[in-house]
Amino acid sequence: SDSRNFGRYQAVGKRVDVTIHLSPTGNPPAYADPISVSLPPGLPCVTAHRSLFHWAFTSDNGETSGVGVALTFASESTTKIARLRYAVSDGASSTSKINALNVSTNTPWNIRNGDILTIDGSYWTP
Repeated sequence: SDSRNFGRYQAVGKRVDVTIHLSPTGNPPAYADPISVSLPPGLPCVTAHRSLFHWAFTSDNGETSGVGVALTFASESTTKIARLRYAVSDGASSTSKINALNVSTNTPWNIRNGDILTIDGSYWTP
């Protein structure tokens, strides 16, 4: 009952602006699959390129916060944001390797009641 999950969008021509706000009321089960989020109904993304969005996570449970990029993978689906990615490094030197990992329901955070995930950005429709 305390869940605050909503999506807002505005479509002008072939451009769609989206804001998604997710705040669970419990502790979702641990899924290894990346978190994905549906795009507005009837407004698929283009297949010519990956659409990019910003995301921010804040914990109300003593865990860290994070920011990253969310993106569509048209080869998987044109109706959802398929991945929320965050940057990681295996060290602090100039030779350290950098990578990007997917956010899931409990990696790198155990998403729980009071936490907030916001996704914001624009994409193009065909």
